[in-house]
Amino acid sequence: MKHKSRSKIISCFFLLFWLVMISLLLAKEGYLYQNRLTRLSSSQPLPFREEWFSILYQDKRIGYLYQTTRPSLRKDAPYELYSRMRLSLFLSGKEVPITLEGSSFFAKDYRLKNLSYCLKTFLYQVKVEGKRKGDFLELEVETAGRRIKKKIKIGNKVLANSLVPSLFLSKLVPGTSFTLPLFDPLSLDLGEAKIEVFSFARREGKKLFQLKTTYQGIVTYSLVTEDGEMLEAETPLGLKIKKTSQQVALGKLEKKEISDLLKRFSVAVEKKIEKPEELKSLKLKISGVEISALLNERQQSVDKDTISIVREKYPPSSKPLLPITIPQLKPFLQETIFIQSEDREIREEARTIIGREKDSRKAAELLLSWVYEKIKKEPTFSLPSAVEVLERRVGDCNEHAILFTALARSIGIPTKIVLGLLYHQGAFYYHAWCKVFIGEWISLDPILNQIPTDCTHLELASGDFGSQIELIRYLGRIKIEIVNDD
Repeated sequence: MKHKSRSKIISCFFLLFWLVMISLLLAKEGYLYQNRLTRLSSSQPLPFREEWFSILYQDKRIGYLYQTTRPSLRKDAPYELYSRMRLSLFLSGKEVPITLEGSSFFAKDYRLKNLSYCLKTFLYQVKVEGKRKGDFLELEVETAGRRIKKKIKIGNKVLANSLVPSLFLSKLVPGTSFTLPLFDPLSLDLGEAKIEVFSFARREGKKLFQLKTTYQGIVTYSLVTEDGEMLEAETPLGLKIKKTSQQVALGKLEKKEISDLLKRFSVAVEKKIEKPEELKSLKLKISGVEISALLNERQQSVDKDTISIVREKYPPSSKPLLPITIPQLKPFLQETIFIQSEDREIREEARTIIGREKDSRKAAELLLSWVYEKIKKEPTFSLPSAVEVLERRVGDCNEHAILFTALARSIGIPTKIVLGLLYHQGAFYYHAWCKVFIGEWISLDPILNQIPTDCTHLELASGDFGSQIELIRYLGRIKIEIVNDD
């Protein structure tokens, strides 16, 4: 593997970029929230509007956002909130388009009734449909021709999602704040955003307010008018949306290489490590975050701001035979929306790979080698699902990790996805790998074919695909200094 491309495939860039984009879109939304905002009576019509925005990165146009509030033909949901976002990222001069499009349908009292959206990249596609039934939102996710259902309880809350346009329906008062329920299209679950109202000024006769929106640790500042018209919003990481005309929004884009974006989402260090895969231990001084949350059997505290990462001892043999049925490990065997471990083709492929092998350690090795050898290593910019990765057989660290996890769970090996940072040529890049339970938890990296992983893998969070959102708390905050490398 050439070093030139390694950072592009080891980095879970797209999911981080997606999370930041979602937080940016939230900054331009208004909601109806019965305890904080003045609710309109059902006799008052929804103010219909159409808006165009340019999406900027470091003041270069990389896409557009179109949003409109319009009448719906559905009897039980007369209001439709439609959004279309298109981005074009560039990799080695090649354009990589990403499109997110969908609608939310609201009843006369502005409660969500249905939602529908689709994320498309140049290789992958995910569709999500949702319908409210009583206090529940029933979701159906389609990927690679498979459909998986999920139900979440929403109660009587006014549920909003990241496709809802501006709809502030009460006076904004500097010094006040409120929280808003929302539907998070990454975790497919309920989330919450906190909005704080700051000072206002006037522009062209309009009263303006600055809003601070905090979602999953990302802080976004936006400028809005008193009737909810958003003029611009920006995250600390250089992403911005700015209201423009349709002509400007759809105009020619300015190429922005993904390599620059990757650096923006990495953590630079001064000291270089020549042969990271040969290290037995690594000491890192960490600032900007609490290191207590980083400690585990592999990552031990040296002092208040320094940890030591020790390469795990790999057991020569594994006592538990397949399938492993320890009750407390059941969550790491279950199928999820994106980890379809009960899918027939996933199960059949896993059985073909391991043959009659019952030793969990050897089976994990067979799966690791197969994923490493069979999945082409390219950045794909997707919300990956295991069945689609199995079908297309291409991807970066996320696709490798999610497919391995599904295959391993399907044969009874408890497996979780690990999220963290991996060293590469003077910087730590956000990365995804796995842990398997084969008598004890052992880390492995499907895209690098490592078991156990080397000491430059710094674990920040673990669990399921939705745990990716936990990386938000570290973006732009964590600082790393290499103390020594043995």
